[in-house]
This record gives sequence, C-alpha cells and structure tokens, in this order.
Amino acid sequence: MGLTATLSSRVLAAPGQIQELPTHKDLHLALRQVAEIPAATTRATNQTKAYEQYRPAFHFQPKANWINDPCGEPPFFDPATSLYHLFFQWNPVLNNWGNDTEAIAWGHATSSNLIDWDFDDKPALEPTDPYDVKGVFTGGFIPSTLSSNTTSSNSKLVLAYTSVKRSGVTFKEPYPLGMETLSLAQSFDHGATWQKYEGNPIIGGAPIADYTGWRDPYISYWPAVDNLMGSTKPCLYALISGGFRDQGPATFVYKIDPTDLTKWEYVSPLVTVKSNSRADRWTGDAGKNWECVNRMSLKDPNSQLEREFLIISAEGTIPTQTANGNDTASEGLMVTRTPRYQLWMTGELASSGNNSLSFTPSASGLFDHGNFYAANSFRHPLTDQLVAWGWVQEEDLPNDIRADQGWSGIISMPRELYLQVHRNVTGHMGGDDLSSIPVFEPLETGDNRSTYGTMGIKLHYDVLEGLKSHAVANQTLDVWSPRSTMDNRYEQGVAIDNTAHMIIQTSVRYPSANSTATVGISIIHDDVQHLRTDISFNPVNQTVIIDRSHTISSNATDVEKTVNRRPESAAHTLLTYSNLGDTSMETLDLVILFDKSILEVYVNERTIISTRIYVNETSPRGVVNLFAEGAGAQGIAFEHTRVWSGVNAEMRY
Repeated sequence: MGLTATLSSRVLAAPGQIQELPTHKDLHLALRQVAEIPAATTRATNQTKAYEQYRPAFHFQPKANWINDPCGEPPFFDPATSLYHLFFQWNPVLNNWGNDTEAIAWGHATSSNLIDWDFDDKPALEPTDPYDVKGVFTGGFIPSTLSSNTTSSNSKLVLAYTSVKRSGVTFKEPYPLGMETLSLAQSFDHGATWQKYEGNPIIGGAPIADYTGWRDPYISYWPAVDNLMGSTKPCLYALISGGFRDQGPATFVYKIDPTDLTKWEYVSPLVTVKSNSRADRWTGDAGKNWECVNRMSLKDPNSQLEREFLIISAEGTIPTQTANGNDTASEGLMVTRTPRYQLWMTGELASSGNNSLSFTPSASGLFDHGNFYAANSFRHPLTDQLVAWGWVQEEDLPNDIRADQGWSGIISMPRELYLQVHRNVTGHMGGDDLSSIPVFEPLETGDNRSTYGTMGIKLHYDVLEGLKSHAVANQTLDVWSPRSTMDNRYEQGVAIDNTAHMIIQTSVRYPSANSTATVGISIIHDDVQHLRTDISFNPVNQTVIIDRSHTISSNATDVEKTVNRRPESAAHTLLTYSNLGDTSMETLDLVILFDKSILEVYVNERTIISTRIYVNETSPRGVVNLFAEGAGAQGIAFEHTRVWSGVNAEMRY
C-alpha cells in the first residue's frame, strides 16, 4: 500500500480512521504507571523552582521537562494557515532524555512570526507502537505535501521520522539490524493532529549491520541531483545520517517518488570521511557518527553564484582543551559536556556510471562553536529563504541544579543561511595567505579577481527586527574611540533598562591589518559590576572568546561552583581587500543576543558561538561596556552601537 502525495482515497484512510493499536497503547500507559520512576532529581513538578531565574524571555524553551533536537524540518510554513509549525524532541514526563518506559516523543508548537509561540500540551507523536516503542526520533517534513493551494480541509501533510524499537541506539555499541526504522505520519487538519501511517515502518532499517547509526531523515527537492541522475521529473531526495563501523561517519542518499511517499530507493553513501578527521580550530572534528545531516543549495544574494552545502551534527568527537589551555584548578571541578561538533561543508557533487552519488568537500567550518547541536533547516515556500535552528543544551548545569530547574534545553533563534562571497581579497589580519584557513573556498568567477566563498549565517532578518520591536528601551552610541587613560583597558558604558534580555549590535573599525588591540563588550550582571561576561576579539590570535569565569557570585554553593564556566572560543579573522588601488579591511560586526541564561554571538555573519550563562544573582543590570585594550587601542572606533533591552516574547503553554 502506498502513501501518495496527492489526495488518493485508494491508498489513504479518511481522516480519523488510522488508529493507534489499542493493545500497544494500553501496554505503554501501563508501563508508565508501574515503572520505577527516577528520583526527584529527574522528575519535574509544578512547584516553583529555585533556579527559575535561568528561564529566558524570548528563546523557545519548554515549560517543564526535557527537549532536544528541533525536527520535522523545523519549522515548516503552511501557506494555507500562515502558521509555522515547530516540532522538537520532547520528554513530556521527565526532565531527562528518558528510559525504556518513558521514551522520547515529539512536541509541537505554532507561531505566526517565529517569535511568539503556542505550545501543545500533548505530544504530536508518541512511542506507542511496536516499531517505535523505544522512541520517536528526529525526522523531516516532506515538502511535496505542501503548496500554496493546500487550502482544502482534506489536504494532508506528511512527516517522516526515525522509529526506534530496540534500546542501545549509540555509535559506541554494536548496531543490531532493524533497531532504527523509517516511518510516516500524516495530518488532515493542517498540523493540529498527526496520525501514524498504517503501513509503518516503510523501511525496516539500515541495509547492513556494520553501521554506527541510521536515522534523522532530511528530505528535499534537489535539482542538481536530478540533473546528475538524468531524472526527467523533479524527485525528492532524503539524507539519512550514520556511519560505518570502525571506518568513519557518513550520510546515505535515498530517492523518493513524490507521487508515492512509501517508495524509497537507496542510492549510495553521499560522503564518507575517516573518524575524527580534519580536526583543527577552524574546521572542528568529524567525529565517529553523524546525525541530522542537512543539505542545501545556497546562493550569493548579489550574483548568480551558487554552491552545495551540508550541515552536520558530529558525535564521538575528541574533547578539546579550553581557550586558556588545560583546565585550571577551579575549572577541573566543573561539569563537562558530551564531545560533539556542529559542522558545515561545501563541495562538489558527482555521479558515477552505476547511478551512485558523491560529494567531495572543498571547504568546511564550524556552524556553531559553542553549546549547540542537532541543527535542522527548512526552505520557506514563499520567500525561498533557507532557515536553520538548533538545540542549545543544558549540559553546563550539574544534574542537581538542572533537576531543580525543572526544564532542560532551549531552541536557538532562527538563522538565515546564504553563500557569503568576498571579492578582491588580498589577505586577512594574519597575513596574505588564505590557504591555511579552510573556511574560505576560492571561487572561479571568470573575472580574474580573488574571490572566496564561505557559509553565511545570520539571524533571520524578520525575527531580529521583530525582537527589537518587542524591546522596552533602546540606546544608541554612534561612535566611540578610546582616549588616553592611565590604564591599559579603555571602557565606555552604554546605559540600558535593568534587564537580562537584550540585543546588542556594533561594528568595530581597526586602523590597519597590523593592529593588535583586543576589543569587545562586557555584559554586566549586577549593579556593582562584580559579575560580568566578556565577549572579545583578539586579532593576534585571530580568536573570539567568551569569558564566563566572572559569572559566579561570592555566595555560590558548592554545587553552583561546579557549573561549567569554561571559556568559549572561535577562530575568526578579518579579510583585507584591494579595488582599483584602494585598500580596505572588514569591520568586526557583532550581533549579540543575551537572554538570561543563553547567549548567541554572531560575528561577521559567519562565526557563531552559542553558550549558556548561569548567574545566580538578581541585582539590577543597568549597563553594558564597550572595551579596547592593548597597544594601538586608541586607534580603534566602535561605530553604530545600539542596545535594545527588555526584549520579550510570548510563550503560551
């Protein structure tokens, strides 16, 4: 039996006729009732939490319990209702990932503007059937089921998801065949409710046992592959993520018939690399297994240039040292994160005579340098924007505090992706040679100019402007240049509303590529300015650093001292140009979102750090400081600085 992309009664039951198997649902509910429930440190309650002050105001987060990956091509936009639908991995019962009787489900929320959200109080998909009883893992929305004319009450939407029926889904363990399968769910009421397809699972699992994983389908049309494969009609293609045991991570291509969504044809691995390869501070570490691999064709907004990109969630990476080298004594007491990287690659597609497909990377980098993972993306059906989200983790909190907080996990703000192109490039702040910086790819443009491309990542414009309109106050400083002082550090305060929810934008102009002064912004967390977070750029080391070491109060408890406050760091440089004899250099452009316990820093729309800031302090916050220090600081200019404070959004549970 097929599941078509058109309204066909011969293959689809009418709305409401596809039912969950009662015996399996009853069994699942019974298991919930009789299972041994973990201690109070893992179960959320309705009581007021001691650490409720960590809750952000405008980032998407649960009212209670655990969330992680955004899924279902998060979100998709339905032109029929003008609503965005965001799905996310959710444990509706526990503030943990889950266990055998409380397996992970899908949560659901809707929004008209990607800022204010209405949450469903019940899961959209639950692990109630034999093929998914151990978890409803990440999946993707199928774009062939959505168009601008899906206005009929009988129009349907379709999702594909990873259905898990056996425990032990980890790259560290042997991979039993059939533990992860592929299933479909459909909605006849524009996403309000979802029903599992009666023929699930449509694929019984990975084709061989020597995998490290087989999950997280990402589905899209792919015209470039249609051309390579000789397809006369547009086809759908899916990437399923995983890897080969004792070899390296990979992603696998499937071809889908848009007229029958149950027909998936395995094509080949798309890209494979050696375990833990390409590890440096610019590119990250490829890990041992891949998850949530997304593909996209990105265009230069100012030309016809277009490149193919992958976004990759890599697990099994090698732990890195802190930005300061080895842990200090105090850092050694702090909790540690699971080693993971969020990567991107660009490269060339090719097809061989046996109808296989390959992708050869030519440049790569880190999609986010901080506590960010499991990115997923969608292409807006009306604007054609490619928008990505990710899971900002709660791993910097020790379990005792995280349990007392009562909720875990935040979804990042939406990011718009594009091909960032630089022309007439002569070098960068570190020298003339860009070949040692693999985030920049030389582009052949036919005009004999030094042109380089990289992944452009910026806050979604409409969301950024919408958040600014949600602010209660804003302050502007057109230009600030350090003046003579007795100290080596120059500072300029910008007064703001007493809030821990703000947007900061500024551009820093260096006098030359040889400048060595460090510049940055301090977010002050209390009125006596003892607690702060410093965001800085060091041109000598070509590094952006977020220093979180000054966020612990003097009366912190022993468990609060174990919060991870290690620094975050990202490799970054500024490019130099020459055009008709005129030389210039990029300004350091910063967009910063600070939302109580989450900080997102965007640098020149290509270097991003997302992290968590846990300050157990409730004193007023009335200022942010611009600063410059070191030799040549007096030649620095901060331009167009603006701070929007008191930013808020509605999270309607």
